[in-house]
Amino acid sequence: MKDKKINKHIGETLKNHRIKNGYTQEQVAELMDLAPKYISQIERGISAGTIDTLIRFCNLYNITTDAILYPLLDSSIKSSNQKYNNDFKKLCNRDQKAIENLIQYYLNN
Repeated sequence: MKDKKINKHIGETLKNHRIKNGYTQEQVAELMDLAPKYISQIERGISAGTIDTLIRFCNLYNITTDAILYPLLDSSIKSSNQKYNNDFKKLCNRDQKAIENLIQYYLNN
């Protein structure tokens, strides 16, 4: 996918989440200590922003980066990911928690 399409998708997604959260561009700019013009450029796909800025948007809008980036992944990655998500959801809460704990154990060791 070309950079312009990626920037446009990210910008539109961020704009939709801003509106959903009831913020104006000026409010977002103030809360994130950025220029309103910069927020506008990101939402219009003119500027890509930085990873740091993307994470700050996610924290402000209470979303994960998946909400923004997942649609940009190749379909083969999505289908593999979806299979694991669907399988995980079939497990009872106790088993899900056990797997989460196991993953956390391996990440910490």
